[in-house]
Amino acid sequence: MERIVSRSEASPPGFWYDQDEDEWVMLATGTATVAFEDRRVRLRSGDWLLIPAHCRHRVASMSKDAVWLAVFMPTNMLEPPKTIKTRRQPCRGK
Repeated sequence: MERIVSRSEASPPGFWYDQDEDEWVMLATGTATVAFEDRRVRLRSGDWLLIPAHCRHRVASMSKDAVWLAVFMPTNMLEPPKTIKTRRQPCRGK
């Protein structure tokens, strides 16, 4: 588990995260836009994403007060219990 205080620092131009683990990420405060290769997802405080391993993504923009909580898991653990509402945004074609 990792707490990330970004201070409005987006990913550098041309940089993409391509992680070996699945990732659950929640924006605890602020606003942000996460870019995938084929789309962008706008997040507000309390929104979260489940990102499969090797789903290339980057932080396109965020507010100065953005604070994230990220949890990294072994691959194939992304299916949540049926009672939990998710904002799953998997990579297309995966």
